[in-house]
Amino acid sequence: MPSATSSRTETLADDLLGAVGRLTRWASRNADLTVPTAALRLLALLDELGPTRIGDLARADNISQPTLTVQVDRLERAGLVARQSDPEDSRAVRVRLTPQGSASLRDARSARAAALTPILEAAGPEQRARLREAADALTRLLRDLPATL
Repeated sequence: MPSATSSRTETLADDLLGAVGRLTRWASRNADLTVPTAALRLLALLDELGPTRIGDLARADNISQPTLTVQVDRLERAGLVARQSDPEDSRAVRVRLTPQGSASLRDARSARAAALTPILEAAGPEQRARLREAADALTRLLRDLPATL
């Protein structure tokens, strides 16, 4: 039987994931994005992981390898990602962000932040200070996560 602390921690985890997910979806819907959100998710994953094999990317994004291959093909045609040989296995390839892909991801992040800025400005200084503390705490928590696929 789970302890009360474990149950509260699980509830906190669920609440955090729900709030961050909803915030990200809201910002994406209200931002002037030039790249579809599914593509941005893949670009962000590559930004986080660096050059990665397609199978590893598919596992990291919890989608099938054929689905991810279609997305990579589309992004490669758009110049946002490129394939490169895997230095550890000459038969394999890794996918990496191109400078254009990095710029598109940066632009999307800026557009999402711009969409959210008026909401934060309307929140008031005390609530913004609490949100700043929460954002800093999440950043520290994420910084310390193990780098796994």
